[in-house]
Amino acid sequence: MIDYRQKIIDKLQTQSKLSLSTCEFQEINDLNLDQFNAIGYMGNKFSYVYSTYDGKLLHKMSVMGDKNLSHVEKIFKDIEQTYQIANSKVLIYIEEDYVIYDLRNPNFRSKFTALNSMENNGCKIIKSAQYHCRFGFKIPTNLGLKDSDRKSIYNLYNHRCVYCNKKLRKDDFQIDHIVPKNEGGNNYYKNWALTCEECNEDKNNLIFSWDRNGLAFKGRMYLIKLTNNYHFYKIKIGNDYRLVRKQKNFDFKAYFTIYQKVNNIYVNRDNIDSGYQFIINITNSIDLEEITENGEKIDNKTIENILVTQRINRCSTNKIDDWLK
Repeated sequence: MIDYRQKIIDKLQTQSKLSLSTCEFQEINDLNLDQFNAIGYMGNKFSYVYSTYDGKLLHKMSVMGDKNLSHVEKIFKDIEQTYQIANSKVLIYIEEDYVIYDLRNPNFRSKFTALNSMENNGCKIIKSAQYHCRFGFKIPTNLGLKDSDRKSIYNLYNHRCVYCNKKLRKDDFQIDHIVPKNEGGNNYYKNWALTCEECNEDKNNLIFSWDRNGLAFKGRMYLIKLTNNYHFYKIKIGNDYRLVRKQKNFDFKAYFTIYQKVNNIYVNRDNIDSGYQFIINITNSIDLEEITENGEKIDNKTIENILVTQRINRCSTNKIDDWLK
């Protein structure tokens, strides 16, 4: 049997037309999240610091307004403040990639020696492409693929939708993110699949709940792999149980997000449409507990359905509240 997915990967690698290169994701994939007590997000206007213990926002600040500093220096001052606020090892993500290059400049390092001290104390600074490739979210919804990539995917999937096997015209097809973007899916090329408009819209952002009759073999394999990469648990943090989800993008290491109850809705990121994920460290897997009711394990599909329903219809979260008692 022909492995079309591997053909796509081999062809795209050969053509060197990837939106995100392999070398960019390898570094961030090798990071041990257990090393960091906080994650700092440095934007061009605001910076945020989230705890990796319980996902709470530790601090939000605007980029320093000192007119005597360059924009890069202002962001670095935010980085310094982030480090001081967290008082610990911080994984710092910078949205503006060009800032990274200035921070690596020997002249910058000689002028701002705190950068070396922070890195020596275990902090790490990464760029946006690395972060989004590893963790997803904050991917612009209008970010399109190159025409050459779209053509390669169209040809290498044999012009057929992976989910329903429908024959597709070269001017009428879509590219699905197998791990949905709104659930942490990234824009890494292994997360792309050729699909028809109907299947793409029907699958939407679902992971466990998409049921479709006559699913094609390749699509069925992708969805099996997808559901194996996600799982809900509860974990006791302090005196309370919290809802967490183990998740991973294809070929990347798994990580955990924690759900916060905001305006009576359970969310695992600070913005429903994209946002920063509340990523937490779970160093001991034995602390994870299955979610049960009357002694029976609750399956992932049921939990997902409730989360989706309460987010869209703003309905009661009493069921989740009861599970977390």
